[in-house]
Amino acid sequence: MRDTVQIVKGLLEGIKDYFGLKFLTSFLFPTFAFLFGVGNEKIVYGLLVLIVIDFVTGVGAAKRLGHPIQSRSAVKSAYKVAVYGLLMSAGHITEAIMPGMTYIEQAVTSFLALTELISIIENAGKMGFAVPQRLLNQLQVWRDGEDRREGPSTRREDEIVIPK
Repeated sequence: MRDTVQIVKGLLEGIKDYFGLKFLTSFLFPTFAFLFGVGNEKIVYGLLVLIVIDFVTGVGAAKRLGHPIQSRSAVKSAYKVAVYGLLMSAGHITEAIMPGMTYIEQAVTSFLALTELISIIENAGKMGFAVPQRLLNQLQVWRDGEDRREGPSTRREDEIVIPK
């Protein structure tokens, strides 16, 4: 009799755990669909991968330059994920509110992806890899919407390291 009670108790606890998981997913999936849109999962995952690559190359660049690696950079990356998620959600919701504006979400996502790509390329340069400066300049032009060939440079000379 005692074994039967233990078995039933274990089953009820398992159902309770399953119910919590089911309740959580029934809340998270519609929330994700509302905030980011259905079918945008690859875009969200891609941006997360770019953030992780940026973090890894940033750590490599800091190590190569002899800078101490601090937990602050990990916290900054976590905040970046949260802020980027909010920006992408805002773009999606704005596009849903304004039916005639069909490229807001893509513009926000493209800007964030270009920002991460530029940072990854800069980190690769700081790690000692050859960086095509023209490519980096063109990516910045696309991101910022201006021609950087004219006017003062916004980059320090020692920021990009090109091995000889």
